[in-house]
Amino acid sequence: MLYHLWSHYYKDATGIVYVVDSSAGELTMKASARLLKEMISHRDLKNVPLLILVNKQDLEWSKRVEEISNILNFKSIQNRPVHITGCCGITGEGLSDAFRWLYESIYVKFIEEASWVTKRLSPRAMRRLSSSSRNSSLLHDQYDGVSFVDDPKRSKEENVSSLSSSSLQAFT
Repeated sequence: MLYHLWSHYYKDATGIVYVVDSSAGELTMKASARLLKEMISHRDLKNVPLLILVNKQDLEWSKRVEEISNILNFKSIQNRPVHITGCCGITGEGLSDAFRWLYESIYVKFIEEASWVTKRLSPRAMRRLSSSSRNSSLLHDQYDGVSFVDDPKRSKEENVSSLSSSSLQAFT
């Protein structure tokens, strides 16, 4: 395993996808739980959304999501958006909804961070930002190749739900 190299990629991570083989044995599951705990405790991954995919749900002998959740001590994961779901890598079942959740979590985190930054800008910097925008009532940003439009007159949920399906395809 190359897990000892993972930390070199943590600094710029905006989301984590952790895939668990639900057909694996007990020892492998416990090792996976230790790796997950070690990974999410790294300082560079603080508050980064975590998506846990429980793969191979199509196999009769695979463990269910609830069993994996208990083994990974899912309920103890705090201070970050976290979601666990079953999937089948071969058929793609469960992947679209899972990555939609991750996309929305990254989007909300980005908007919260952008809001935090703009609240701390000087009045002069805010005027420059407003005058450079085509429409001062909307905040337009480019983030990882996907355009986001945040309308301050709408709630976060309305902004997230208004994302176009074509933008979501960048993550699925």
